[in-house]
Amino acid sequence: MNAKIKKIIDKMKEEGIDNLIICDGGSIYYLTGCMFHTMHRMCALLLSVDSDPVLYIHEMFPTRGLEDAGVRTHHWKDTDNYIKELYNEFDHTKQLAVDKYFEARFVIALQDFGLAKPIKVGSYVIDDIRAIKSPEEFHLMDRSSDINDKAMVELEDYIDKYHGDPEALTELHLVDVLAKIYAQYTDGGFSFDPIISFGVNATDPHHEPDNTVLKEGDCVIIDIGCMKDEYASDMTRTVFYKKVSDFDKAIFEIVCEAQRRAEAFVKPGVKCSEIDAAARNYITEKGYGQYFTHRLGHFIGMEVHEAGDISGSNHAIVKAGNVFSIEPGIYIAEKKIGVRCENLVFVTANGSKPLNKIPMGLKIVG
Repeated sequence: MNAKIKKIIDKMKEEGIDNLIICDGGSIYYLTGCMFHTMHRMCALLLSVDSDPVLYIHEMFPTRGLEDAGVRTHHWKDTDNYIKELYNEFDHTKQLAVDKYFEARFVIALQDFGLAKPIKVGSYVIDDIRAIKSPEEFHLMDRSSDINDKAMVELEDYIDKYHGDPEALTELHLVDVLAKIYAQYTDGGFSFDPIISFGVNATDPHHEPDNTVLKEGDCVIIDIGCMKDEYASDMTRTVFYKKVSDFDKAIFEIVCEAQRRAEAFVKPGVKCSEIDAAARNYITEKGYGQYFTHRLGHFIGMEVHEAGDISGSNHAIVKAGNVFSIEPGIYIAEKKIGVRCENLVFVTANGSKPLNKIPMGLKIVG
């Protein structure tokens, strides 16, 4: 078995888990280097402390490369009792755990065959290991973020120098421009659907770009990311078109200061909830706590949203090797102002290092 799978097996032994079923496509890819999109069909990687890994997958899907990862393949047919076959693969008198993606219809079927012990949820076993990025992973994420930095600069420059029909400068138009920019540097495409929001649209943190036309005085939230060598990037900047009011400028400075305070607080040993508080308390002190409506950040790696977040409800301890976003925001619909500023940070032995290099200072374009 490969080194990543061995880490999981070792962690399983520590946790008293004898068998672990993994159905999360991202985790299967992380462990094997093979990605499968099986829709509603069961695709299950079975890891056992006393036998070799085996992937249960429908016969229609090729599994080239699995042998290089030290994983045996068990192809099942539509007419097979594939849950029974999976059940027979492991010792059901020992502890079984499944990840959070193993569907209830499969879990219940396994239980119906008989298990000596209640099934545990074992997602944390692999989630905890995926959350610690190796130096090689950090290098790949840094490269992905470098591309994202370039894309942000080029997109802002495009807005600044736009000479076409003013009625054509829409959110969706900028999404198309962004796709072309990314294509210069990577064939991985978007890591998530871009969020490009003008004016009042920016007061919805997850606004879906539409045909809204950019107008003088609008705030512009640009929340974008790409994939490069299978690793995701993500960042947000807020700029203003042609002019900015004193009120909007004040909101912008509050958000940027909250981001800086949280980023400066990051180091191994602090709690995720404490990092969230570093930004949230400042925004609350300034009188806008009710307008900061989402968590401060999320973990990221091969997927833009991986297990773990930076929120008031997560009291997990930050560890060296973690990579997550810090993205406070203020969204005031009645004032038609939304501001979000986001960096990805890599937790080092003594603090943190931002993956994004573009300054967050106030910028007026157009």
